Amino acid sequence: VRAAAHRTAVREIEALIKQAQRQDPEAGHYLDRRPDASSAMAEADACICDISAVAMDWLPHGKPLLITRPVEPGAEIQRNGITAAVPLLDAADAGGVPGILDGLLARPIPPAQRALVEHHFGDTSPGAATRRFIAAVEQLLEAG
Repeated sequence: VRAAAHRTAVREIEALIKQAQRQDPEAGHYLDRRPDASSAMAEADACICDISAVAMDWLPHGKPLLITRPVEPGAEIQRNGITAAVPLLDAADAGGVPGILDGLLARPIPPAQRALVEHHFGDTSPGAATRRFIAAVEQLLEAG
C-alpha cells in the first residue's frame, strides 16, 4: 500500500466488497484481513490470483484456480507448468468472472492441475508431508 496507485486500487476493491455486502448480505462477500492466508484458502471455494506463490500455495487444496493474465504486453507467460494447467483470466473478461467461476466449480479439477499437484507436492492427504519429513530425517540420522 506504499504506492499510491496500489492504495487506490485496494480502496476501490474494498468499496466494491462493501457494496456487494449491502446488495446481498447472504452471498458471503467479505474482506479477510487475517495475516495468514492459509485459513482463507481452507475456507474458500476457488482462488483467483496472479502468477505468484499464492497460486502454488493454492494447488494442494484441490479446488478451482483461475490465474490472471498479466496486462503488460512484455510479461512472459511460460507455456508449461501452472499456466498450462489452469485457466487464465484476461482483464477484458473480468466482468464475466461470476459465470467463469460457476463453470469451474461445476466441473472436476482438470487432470493437468491434479498432475501438477502430484508433481510438486506428492501425496497431499493429511499427515503425508509429516511422514515424508520424518522419513527423510531418519534417513539422514542413519547416514550420519
